[in-house]
Order: sequence, then structure tokens, then C-alpha cells
Amino acid sequence: GDLNSGAACLVDIECDAVTSGDGNGTCRGNGDGTCDYDPLISPLDPGSTPIAFLKIGSFDLLNPVGLAVVRRGACAAADLNAGAACLDDADCDQATPGDGLGSCEPPGSVSVLVLERPLGGVFRETASLDTSDPTAVISDLTIGDLNGDSLDDIAWTEENLDRVVVWLGAGDGEFFLAPGSPYPVGDAPSGIALIQANDDNGDGIAGSLDQQDICVTQKGSNNVLILRNRLTRRADINGSGRVDGFDLARLGRSFGLSYDLTNPPGGMIPPSDLDLDGDVDGTDLSLFTIRFGDQF
Repeated sequence: GDLNSGAACLVDIECDAVTSGDGNGTCRGNGDGTCDYDPLISPLDPGSTPIAFLKIGSFDLLNPVGLAVVRRGACAAADLNAGAACLDDADCDQATPGDGLGSCEPPGSVSVLVLERPLGGVFRETASLDTSDPTAVISDLTIGDLNGDSLDDIAWTEENLDRVVVWLGAGDGEFFLAPGSPYPVGDAPSGIALIQANDDNGDGIAGSLDQQDICVTQKGSNNVLILRNRLTRRADINGSGRVDGFDLARLGRSFGLSYDLTNPPGGMIPPSDLDLDGDVDGTDLSLFTIRFGDQF
């Protein structure tokens, strides 16, 4: 019965054939003008920053169902293109590229949420991962295990800054920046995905036993870029080019070490923490065992 019957409600929420209509239309989700959601899961509050998209992952060992919600800012009220999505106009001046005087408020971020007590709980925010540059626009995000600890990590592209950002999961819903992140990749990286593109363990096959690498599409050059995951080389603790007993001895000497990832001893992450999680433990020993005998 609406003026714009059958149109997508995302495009015309009032269903009156104009985007700022009179509000008389309804968006039908279940036949009575409302949209259903699972009563056991609270709807997410979008807050002040628009939600762009989300991805499903597992970020907490105790509560394995999680969401990574990507939020994008809008151009500030004082900007020439006030209210526009920052992904479309990063400096908010109605031109791309512009003069850089505009601002995106608030800057983009990723909210990490976990579903507590999956049989009857609610989503709880455990981390808010902000872009290191307030002008950054998150264009795409992917989830997977990048450091071999069986925990999901997060990687995203910042198209307007030509870089990829990687956050490693700690297993409790918290994250820390991977060493060296963000990584410059150039040419307006837009899409991102994880693939196993390299034969890391030397068995002649790039497959499920190898580390996941990062695949990025570059809008500026119509190219596809592979970022090779060098985690497997961390098993060569002494840098000799071979994973052997000397590396095992170094791992044994620091076994049991725990440290603050944000302030590692001597300002450097210990080489024996293979999975970069702040602990030299059984996970590192397992990773080392898998790589024992590898040559680089």
C-alpha cells in the first residue's frame, strides 16, 4: 500500500518514493510493519557513529560467538559536504581528493562484541579498535587466524591511506596491534581476504597446513596484492635459516615468560613468543614442533 511498494527499505525507509518523505510509509519485515530479531540477543545500539557492516568471528575462548562491527564517521557539520559518508569523501569537501581541510567525526573504528552465554545472553563490547589516523576510512575487513594460536585476528584496509592494519586476538575479546602494523600497500586498497598462497612448511603444496596470507585488491591500479605471512619464520629464533635444536634451547630458556604486549621487555617482543600473544607457553612449543627442521 505504500507509494514505493516493493522498494528496499534501506534505500527508502519511509516507502514514499523520496528519501526524506512524510514518514507515513512502513517497512515490512514480518507482515505487520515491524522487523523481528532474536529476543535472546539485544539489538545493537548504533551509537553516534554509523554502522557500515559487520563480520562474524570467534574472539573469546569462553564465549566463542563474536562480531566485529565496522563503524564509519560522517563529515562534520562545518564541512562543505556535511553529513556525507567519509568513505565517499574522506576530506569532506565535495571533491576526491580535496584540500584536506574537512574532518570525519568521529573517526572510523571497529567494535568487537562477544555473545555471553550463547543460549540466552547478550552481546557485550570487549574492545574498540580505533584507526591510528583520525582521517582513516575502513573500507573492508576480514577475520581469521594469522599467528597460529587458533584465535581469530582482524585485518582491515584503509583505502584513503593506502595501508592494511592487523590486530591479533588475545583470546579474551581484547586485541593488540601486530608488530609493524599498519602496513603500507599503496594504490587504494579496497577489498581484503585471507588465503593460503605460499608453501610455508616446505611440503610442496600451498594448503591448509600453511599460514594464512593476506590478499588485497587495489582500486587505484586494478591489481591484486598478496602480503605473505612470515610468522612461520619466527620458529627460526636465532635467525640461522633452519629451525633446529639451537632454537629449541632458546625457547626452553624463556619458557613460562609472560609480559605486557604494550610494553615488552627492552621494548622488543621476545623472539621465542612465536604467536605474539604475550606468553611463551605450550602454544609456542606446538608451533615450533610443527616447523622443526624447516629451512628458509
